Order: sequence, then C-alpha cells, then structure tokens
Amino acid sequence: MTQIIRAGRVLDGTGALPLTDGGIVVEGGRISRIGKFTSLPPTQAADIIDLRAYTVLPGLIDVHGHLGMDASGNEDEQMKDSDFDIVFRAVKYAHRCLASGVTTMRIVGEKHGIDVAYKKAIEADTFAGPRVLISGEPLMPTNGYGAKFSRVADGPEEVRKTVRSNLMVGADWIKLFVTGGGAYEPPILPTQQYYTFEEIRAAVDVAHAFGKGVAVHALGGTGLRDAIEAGVDTIEHGHFLTKEDAVRMAEKGTTLVATQTIHLYPRPDWQMYPALLEYQALVRRVAGQNIRLAREHGVRVTAGTDAMHGLMPVEVEYLVTYGGLTAMEAIVAATKTAAEVCGVEQETGTLEPNKRADIIAVEGDPLEDIRTLQNVRFVMKAGQVIDLSSPC
Repeated sequence: MTQIIRAGRVLDGTGALPLTDGGIVVEGGRISRIGKFTSLPPTQAADIIDLRAYTVLPGLIDVHGHLGMDASGNEDEQMKDSDFDIVFRAVKYAHRCLASGVTTMRIVGEKHGIDVAYKKAIEADTFAGPRVLISGEPLMPTNGYGAKFSRVADGPEEVRKTVRSNLMVGADWIKLFVTGGGAYEPPILPTQQYYTFEEIRAAVDVAHAFGKGVAVHALGGTGLRDAIEAGVDTIEHGHFLTKEDAVRMAEKGTTLVATQTIHLYPRPDWQMYPALLEYQALVRRVAGQNIRLAREHGVRVTAGTDAMHGLMPVEVEYLVTYGGLTAMEAIVAATKTAAEVCGVEQETGTLEPNKRADIIAVEGDPLEDIRTLQNVRFVMKAGQVIDLSSPC
C-alpha cells in the first residue's frame, strides 16, 4: 500500500531549511516522493498519516552501541550472565532504542558474537529493533582493556586471524580496544596504550582488504595517535584529543565518534564506585573539547550512546550544549553524517527519494529547542510504523 505522510514541518537531514506542510510518499518501504503536501499528485487508495502537529525527520543513527548490556548499570556484572540472558536483554533494549527514534545502530562489539544472532532476528522481524551493523567480538591484547566482552589477540598475526574470524561470521565492522578507559576498581589508566602500531595496522590491512571499516576505542595519548597513523576509520570516544591529533585526523580522513551521554547524563549507580567517579570527573572536565577541536580542524564528527539505551536524543542535545554545534548541525551529524560514517548513506540518513522510509516525528521544533528530539511520537522503519507502546 502507498503511504503518504503529511507533516507540519520536515527536516530532511541534509541541512536544508525546513519544509512546512510537507508530504512524503512511501511505497514498498521506500520514499518515492517528497515535497509540499499540496503539490503531491493525488494517489488512489493511499494511507494518509497525519503528522501535521509534528516535526518529521530521518530516523536517528546511533554510531556506538551495545544492545547486550545497559551502561546505566554495572556492565562487568552483566557480562557474567549467560549468553541467553544477554540476548533477552538485547531484545528489550532494541525496542527501547527504536522507540526513542533510532532506526539504525552500529554495534561495536558483543560478548561471544551474540550480535550475529540478534541481527538475523531483527532482519527476520522476530522482534522489533533498529537495523544493526555489527562487529562481532572486539579485539583486545592480553592484560588490555575491554575484558568483559572481548576476544584476546596478541601480535600482528593473531590479530589478522581474529579479524578474519569476525568477518567470516558476518561482521560489518572491526572493533579494537587500543587504550584504557573507566573501571570499577583502580587503577584508572584512560590513555594507557595496549595495542601497538603494528597490531593496529594488521587489523586495518585485513579489514580494508575486505571493504570493512575499523573502529578503535581510544581516549587519547600515543594509542590514539598510533591508531590514526595506522589508518583506522573511526576513533571512539577520543575524550583527550589534542589539537595535533585533530589535525592528523583531518589529514587521514578519520572520523570522531563522540560518546558524551555515558559520562554527562546522571548516573546514580556510579556513586558506589569511587574509581568510576574519578574517571567521570576527568572526562567531564574536558567535555565537548574533543568535538570542538575536531570541528575546528575539519574532522567529521558523529555520535553514539555507548549502551545508554533510549538516550540518543540526549546525545544529540549534548553535541549542541557541550560540542558547540547548532541544532541543525547536530541533527545532520546524527543522520546524514552518521549514515556516511556507517557506509549506508545510499539507504538511509536523509529523507530523499529511493531511500528507505526511516522516519520519525517529534513534538515541537528541534531547531528552536534541540531537547524536543526527546518527544518522539512516531517511528517508521522501512515503511513499517512501530508500536511505541510496547512494554519493553
């Protein structure tokens, strides 16, 4: 059936000015036409979806997610659960993310590759969730960071073999833990380098040979710099990025994937972990500095929630309040730019003919108040209207 959305205003994700009284024609799960509602040709037997009270946008894209755990709780303890328990959690969080307006996610690692299973389940419509791009098991070296759900690979040859294993089971991306980060117990070593340049380069060589990207957890220091020089595609977090790092990222075409919600959104559970509070304080002191430096030097910036499920609209808000983006720039970063980074820009990220009908509607005008992105009232994924009332 043909669906026609009538919107109060349309932000198409390209950065163009809003289209008032817009109309979007959806056929076969894809956008076939977009323009003024009154200019659309009459269509017999069309299902009219009246969204005149709302602002319509492309579905948001969370570029750094993990559906198998909830970052608002103790991740280490959650990862001790059975794979069955983790998958059941993923079902719950997938719907929560979708209901918040996220129609596509890049998953940057899951324990035992459970993302392979839930990607198939979502594609088969076994349960509702965003379209996912997966990484399988992240790579970490012996005594490195990320032990709760990673696979150990030491030395260039072992790294190459592990990357090939992830690709064999269907990974769309490869994820490496290169530096330290937060921890529930001391020591806190956020910029400690764990993987060498040679090991990072080995992963990049194999992934790129198969046409896949490499995402690297790197907060700063020599590990981040080696990752840039080795040719990785995205730096995840990059909290302690320097001007020199940003300049080199721009030269190499490396993208910054900012993750601010996990540190800036209220996290009462962290009060029980002094080491995490220490780390959080470090990150909060430089909040948004990495984004501002990146943009100042021409680095492409997008964002992800890092398993703060349902809070992608808040992540976009923080691009504005901490990163200095305008509301329009932040929306483009979380839609068009995010799709480009994930390599799916031909399919989604903007509201244009021939693209998937990944469409959300929010109450209010996010260009006037970016916080209205949290008022999601309608979600469509590839032409399917999502039931937002699910108990999940």
